[in-house]
Amino acid sequence: MILRLSKKIWPELKNLNEHRQLLGSVDVIVVLYGLPLAVAGLLWLITVTNLDLVRQYWVGFLVFTGLILTFELISYFIYFETNTYSYGSIESSFGSMVQWAAVLLLGPTALWLSVLWSLSNYVYSILRVRNTAARWGLTRNVVLVLASITLAFLVSLSIYRELGGEFPIRGLAPEQIFPALVAIIVHLFLIMVLFAGYLYFGISAQRTISPSTPIRPMIQFALLGLTLPALAHPFGILAAGLYVTNGWFTFGFFMVGLLLVAYLARELSLKAENSRQQSRLMEKLEQLGRAILSITPGEQGLVEILEEYVPQFLPSSRMAIWLVDTSQLVKSPTDFEPEIDSIWAYVIGIKKAEAFQENHALPWATQPTRHRPIILAPIVDVEAKVSIGFIYSELPNRPLSRNEKELERLFPFVQALAAQVASALNQAIMYHDRLEFQRKSQELEFAGRIQSSFLPDDIPVPEGWEFAVTLLPARETYGDYFDFMPFSDGRIGILIADVTDKGLGAALYMALSRTLIRTFAQEYDDQPELVFFFTNERLLVDARANLFVTAFYGILNPQTGELIYSNAGHNQQYVFNKQNGAIKDILPPTGMPLGVEENTLWGQGSVQIEPGDVIILFTDGIPDSQNEAGEFFEEKRLVDIGIKSLGLSAQDTQAAILSEIQTHMGEAPQFDDITLIILARNA
Repeated sequence: MILRLSKKIWPELKNLNEHRQLLGSVDVIVVLYGLPLAVAGLLWLITVTNLDLVRQYWVGFLVFTGLILTFELISYFIYFETNTYSYGSIESSFGSMVQWAAVLLLGPTALWLSVLWSLSNYVYSILRVRNTAARWGLTRNVVLVLASITLAFLVSLSIYRELGGEFPIRGLAPEQIFPALVAIIVHLFLIMVLFAGYLYFGISAQRTISPSTPIRPMIQFALLGLTLPALAHPFGILAAGLYVTNGWFTFGFFMVGLLLVAYLARELSLKAENSRQQSRLMEKLEQLGRAILSITPGEQGLVEILEEYVPQFLPSSRMAIWLVDTSQLVKSPTDFEPEIDSIWAYVIGIKKAEAFQENHALPWATQPTRHRPIILAPIVDVEAKVSIGFIYSELPNRPLSRNEKELERLFPFVQALAAQVASALNQAIMYHDRLEFQRKSQELEFAGRIQSSFLPDDIPVPEGWEFAVTLLPARETYGDYFDFMPFSDGRIGILIADVTDKGLGAALYMALSRTLIRTFAQEYDDQPELVFFFTNERLLVDARANLFVTAFYGILNPQTGELIYSNAGHNQQYVFNKQNGAIKDILPPTGMPLGVEENTLWGQGSVQIEPGDVIILFTDGIPDSQNEAGEFFEEKRLVDIGIKSLGLSAQDTQAAILSEIQTHMGEAPQFDDITLIILARNA
């Protein structure tokens, strides 16, 4: 019955698929029951509006308008997993808190601040949207919001007056705060009642579409979305009371502090979600890579793998992988229909991923149109180096995807996905005549690109320190790797490691061990020996590759100079002292390499790095470097150069060591990977 009614009001609804029809009917029904409430609230607000108050206190109205707009611009957010392939975002700000402060000082007339803000946002959005479904969604949102900030607010203010509350609030005494707190609680309750219908119809539609989908995460998501903004509302009482008792200066000082808190909350939201997203993408990309490598060469097997993994890659996004020779390969959701021909005409001319925010014109579109944030990446043929298709992804319009820099952070993952598709297709094409050679070649090239993305782009160099890092691979893939892991308290995890093998197997083992060490490093941020213990256990369970890793992992406190470490069968590392011009400490192995034996324990060491001290961390590619006569470079020569370089910068010390190695090797080929890390504490 609801669906039939919705189709009568919105005739185009019948042209959509069943999934979209159900979701669209929810919007229609919510508008039908919410619109009378919103209109009633607006009429009530009109009757209690005092225009003389606006003229008398126009400066105050302007100040509160500016504060609401500012807080809305620096909103904070939380991402919430509603089901396996979907995420919802809860975006909030301190703007509603400012609205409460304005109402407690200026009375119900101040509600027009939020009403006008919501209506202007709605008009701006509705004019830019060409999709009817999107317009219904915007209308549903504005109807519920208007009902919340008029009807629900005015009811709660009536109770506020009944309990003895006044406009403006007289101060911050308990008898003055109590009515305001009751009003806030009543307002929250009424909002929940208003949104209960939307939640009920939405859950019913979702259960019809997918009966197996759990409803508990959806309810938790809705409750969190409604209660999160209300947590700041009591501070509106404080702000209003501060103004009444202390004037504009104290009120302004308080607001500046809240602006700083709001900005920090937004930055924390961005960093936390970016970290979660990066970790998830790395995990899914590695799983997809393993799945692709495990299938028998052939397009059909690739399609099945992509259909399984692509929906997990960027949850809540719309993605399409399209190839010119075989037409569309994979799309998620299945009813997603991007403009293939016009997009392909543009993709032919690009070589790397590009991003388009919602306010950017699309170069392949004939006319400006509103759209989701988009990432577009070409799929480039491995041998011909020409585009053979593309990956097209429309991201949800959420805070993280509105930031161009954050969009660009996804480029390596999308391009790696494109590279995986290209590599798998090339493997299938060359299967009959050059199967073994081509397979290994493409795997190595693919693994090299993935490995490069694993290395940190930015090295966190604390004040008073100098870091210099280099990794010189001997082949396309490598078993050496390093990592820097900044912790929230300013400490830095420093890792250097070497897989004791070469080739693609070592590269994959490197990727697995690197991911495990980084994961456990976050959990045991002051116990490097436990990081090695749990990494070793997972390696032996998951890999079964008969490979092992030597690794040195230290946690540096830049403020105190303390370095705690564990050494898993790696070369002994050296600490040099500038004042004495000699070795200060040797950091020997504290246990065997990773991946050898279960239930192995590692010891923990500690060393104090004083101003002027230098640490040299390296892999065995340095002492094992050979010249044409087969002579090794040896550790003693490295130590001698380290002592001679004391007093130089970390970069100059690194350059001196690498120059000596190159001189020693001459024309001889590099046999092993070379990784070198110089840490110098400034005197």
